[in-house]
Amino acid sequence: MIAPIQIRPPENWQDFELLCKKLWGEIWNCSDTIKHNGRSGQKQYGVDIYGIPNGGVEYYGIQCKGKDNYTHAQLTPKEIDEEVRKAQSFKPALKAFYFATTAVKDAAIEEYIRKKNVENITSGGFSIDIFSWEDIVDLLKERRSTYSWYINNCQYADNSDVRVLLNDSQTEITIKPQYYIYSKNHKKPQKSNSERNALSWNFTLPRSTYDCTWCKVNVTVENIGSTIISDYMISLQISSSENFELDDARGDKRKSGIAVITGIARYMPEVFVDEKYNIIEYRPRANILVQTDRHTLGFWIHPSKLEQHLDLIWTVKSADYSKSDKLSIISIAELIPKYDDVIDENNIDDIYIEPKIIED
Repeated sequence: MIAPIQIRPPENWQDFELLCKKLWGEIWNCSDTIKHNGRSGQKQYGVDIYGIPNGGVEYYGIQCKGKDNYTHAQLTPKEIDEEVRKAQSFKPALKAFYFATTAVKDAAIEEYIRKKNVENITSGGFSIDIFSWEDIVDLLKERRSTYSWYINNCQYADNSDVRVLLNDSQTEITIKPQYYIYSKNHKKPQKSNSERNALSWNFTLPRSTYDCTWCKVNVTVENIGSTIISDYMISLQISSSENFELDDARGDKRKSGIAVITGIARYMPEVFVDEKYNIIEYRPRANILVQTDRHTLGFWIHPSKLEQHLDLIWTVKSADYSKSDKLSIISIAELIPKYDDVIDENNIDDIYIEPKIIED
């Protein structure tokens, strides 16, 4: 079952007032006559929006209260009393007075409104009610016209947010592909005839070897917002002025011998590599990221130069959220002398470099 689109409050009070005007214009069947009360800076007597519902003759008023959606700020009894007092001076007298707020539902405030409603009606005044953001969302879902307009045209206060980091905590990392350096004049030790013959008739499986010029990179995505992110994926677009190679989390390209054979039986990957376009996609099986949760993916990269800079553009996509940003990978080769006694560091023309290969 696909989760419904989460309806979030507008990011500013102007958009919230516009939403209330359109919503109650549809509810009251007076879309052509419902109005904002005056203009900014004028005395409004506690009423931001007013209209006459269903072709009647009595006015209803709305006071719009935008509240901080992140700190869950609420209306206070003092605010309510003040706005009710001002609305009592609105002309003609109101039949009903509503508070519409982006604040979340609060039982204590709703109780206070109910008591205030009875008190005001008993004294011959207008009725009073309150609609929290959850109430407004319920009303929106029942009014197709305003719902479609809001979803397709309004800006939202975005509660969903992610952070993507390299190696758990960084926006830029340095990787160090490992290479051996040799003297050109040095002769590598040769295997004896007995060793070569033994290898010729040895039918044991070849040893595992690993090319240390391939480097592992971990990418962590963290939910730093206040909403659950589900059905999401991460796309990593890597670019450089020089060539490079990519591999998935298993890193089979850096292996040889028995390591390649044993790697075949591994689990199905969550990391997919498109080598043509240098794109890595992460599609986790546990495809939900709750608040403060973190997921980590890994991949392998093989720079083509001893010193190289790579840009990584990441994009997180879900059903109703998307975000992109940039990270950096700096590759600096680590050169390891193979035979210290024959390397002349002052004569670079006398050395050559090859990948560091280790046996397991």
